[in-house]
Parts: sequence; structure tokens; C-alpha cells
Amino acid sequence: MSIPSSTILLNVVNKPFHKCYNFEGYYNRDSLKYKSLYGLHDAHTLIRGTLRFKGYAFIFQCFKHLDLFNLDTNVKLNTQTWRGFLNSVVTAEKINEGKEKYFSDGKKKIELRHRDGQVDSNESEFYNNLVYFCLADFPESYFEKNSLKENVNRFVSAMEFLNFYCPDNINSLTELLTNH
Repeated sequence: MSIPSSTILLNVVNKPFHKCYNFEGYYNRDSLKYKSLYGLHDAHTLIRGTLRFKGYAFIFQCFKHLDLFNLDTNVKLNTQTWRGFLNSVVTAEKINEGKEKYFSDGKKKIELRHRDGQVDSNESEFYNNLVYFCLADFPESYFEKNSLKENVNRFVSAMEFLNFYCPDNINSLTELLTNH
């Protein structure tokens, strides 16, 4: 089996492990080189994977769509707020594409959940646009196995938790990441 690294996080498998835990798994790359390390010389197939809490792959795929893992992009982070940076990445075309793909007339609509009473309309629109932008690049087949509503709400919660709407400059975070 060969899965391109660009789509690893789109190939999650739900793994009911225990009734108290909700995991998903995704395949690791380059598993064959571990054949000898694990003493599995006669094995014809070797598949390794990673278990994470449900929603991890979706959130990190969204971060990838937002260009947060691009080293060239990180140079731009030094002079902007998170909100300014994300607004520079997010395009109206992709926002509209995501809206059309998942929220147009006749398709199931979901209400994006935000912190109770703590999100003003500008912040709500900001997070909604991030969701629409990210969803534009997800294949619809992804949500046949994974709940659109649950994943979108996890992503919004992560963005709010990370305070990406905050007007403070992000130099301190950038310095922290580059110094460690």
C-alpha cells in the first residue's frame, strides 16, 4: 500500500479501542524499513500506524491547508498577528468553494459552535471563514466516514483555544518555536 505523504491525514481509520476513548488511526510512511528492526524478515506486508484522539487528523490537515507548516510562510509570522496572517492566507475564492461544497442549498447545513457568549460576530465570521477555506480542499468522501459537524466543531474549538483571533502580536510564539 502506498499513500502519498500529502494525503496521509485524509486516510484516517476510526479505531474503537475502548468505550472511554475515541481514537482514529492513520498509516505511517516507510514501514518496510522496520521489517528487520522488528525481526519480521518473513513478513510480506508490514503496516505501521499512529493512534490519535478523534479529530486530530482533521485539525492538522486544516492547519496544513492554512499553510502553518510551511517554513517559508513562518518567516511572515514575525510581523503579524495570527488573525492578520490567517487573513492573508485565506482567499475569498476558497471560502466560497468550501461554502458551496458543504453548505449550499439542499446540502446538510451545520451550525458552527463557538464558546458560549464569548464570541462576537466579527470573531465568529473569522472562524467560519477559516472553516470554509479549509473544507474546500477536503474530498467529500472524507466525510462519509468522519462526521463533518464533529470535525468542524473540533477545529473551531482548537482555533479558539489557540486564540488565533487574538490581536496580540505573535512574535513571542515564533521566537519560542525557533529557539527550541
